[in-house]
Amino acid sequence: MADGHSDYLCAAQTNQTLLPTVKTTIISFKSFLYFIALTGILMIQSCVDDVSYEEVKELEGSVWPQDDTLVYSFSIDDTAHYYSVYLTMRIDNEYPYSNIYAGVNMRGPGGQDISELKGFEMADKEGKWKGKSYGGLIGFEFPLYEQMQFHESGTYKIHVLQYMRTENLAGVHDAGIKIVKGAPLL
Repeated sequence: MADGHSDYLCAAQTNQTLLPTVKTTIISFKSFLYFIALTGILMIQSCVDDVSYEEVKELEGSVWPQDDTLVYSFSIDDTAHYYSVYLTMRIDNEYPYSNIYAGVNMRGPGGQDISELKGFEMADKEGKWKGKSYGGLIGFEFPLYEQMQFHESGTYKIHVLQYMRTENLAGVHDAGIKIVKGAPLL
C-alpha cells in the first residue's frame, strides 16, 4: 500500500509540475496566434495601394477616336515620396489588336513637359488577354512611370491619345490614369 501511496504522490507532483508548463504553452500558443494575425493584417495592408489619384473616362460607343485626347489633371502636395503612374484601360471583344500604343504628355506646374510614345502588349502569342476579366470587359493597368519623383508640388496634367494609326479605335470602353504613392525618398 505504501507503493500505491507513493505512486499517488508521484502522480500529484507530476501534475503540479505539468500544470505551469500547460499554462505556459497555452499562453505561448495565444501569443503565437496574435503574432500571426497581426502579421497577416500588416501584410494585407501593405498590399493595398496608396492611391493618390484615379480618374477614368468612358469612351462613347466604346470607340477612341484618334483626335480625342484624354486629359487628366491632378495635384501633388507631397514631394517627399516616389509615385507610380499607370494608364488603365478596359476593352471588350471588339478590340482588334493584341497591343496598344499611346502618346503620353505630362506637364508639371512649372511648365516642364515629358512626352513619350508608350507601347504595351495586351495579349500573349496565343491571343489570350493578359488583363483581368470583369463581366465582358478586360481590364489593364499599364505602367507609364514607375517610382517617379515629382520635384514640385502643384497641379500636373497628363494628356493621352491613342496612337494605333486607325481613325476610330473600336473596343475601348474606358481609359484612365491612376497614381500610387510609393516609398519615401531616401
